Amino acid sequence: MPLTLSLSETFYEHEIFCTYDEYLKHCHQTMAVAERNPNYTALPQHARIFKNIQIQIKHNEWVIISKNKSPVIHFVIRHPKMRQAIEDGLWREMNEG
Repeated sequence: MPLTLSLSETFYEHEIFCTYDEYLKHCHQTMAVAERNPNYTALPQHARIFKNIQIQIKHNEWVIISKNKSPVIHFVIRHPKMRQAIEDGLWREMNEG
C-alpha cells in the first residue's frame, strides 16, 4: 500500500504520495519536535488502529476525529464522558494492542 500524506486538516481532496524514506524522515523530525517542546506529545503507532482516520487529543479538553478521505469530515468531542471514554480506549489500544 503506498504511503500518503494526511491532509485532512487542509480539506485538500487529492492524495500526495511519499516514499518510505520520506515517511521515516518525517517521523524522526516529528519526534525531535516533541522532544524539544514539552507542550507537544507525539506517540508513535506501531500497528495501524484505524484506516483513513486521524485522532487528535487535547487531554481533558477535546478530541477531534477526522476522516482523511473525501469527503473529509471532522467531529469535535467536548462532552466529558465521551471524551474520556475515547482517550481511555485509545490509550489501552495503543499500550495493549
